Amino acid sequence: MELSSAERRLASRGALAVGLLHVLLPELLVDVVRFVYDVALDVSFVPRDRTARRVRLLGVFLLLAGAVLSVFSD
Repeated sequence: MELSSAERRLASRGALAVGLLHVLLPELLVDVVRFVYDVALDVSFVPRDRTARRVRLLGVFLLLAGAVLSVFSD
């Protein structure tokens, strides 16, 4: 898939922003997911012991992806 320079910049900044949210506020994101599952899907989401750790790990990967995209957007 071919992306323009502006699209790569937008993707990199988006990945960096979402990655920071995942790293800094994992419990808040888990609470939001729990609420959305309850309201939209009528399903009970029960996080396990290491859920926040997995959310942070996803955030690290998003930060890495954002950094790689930012290198290639220039």
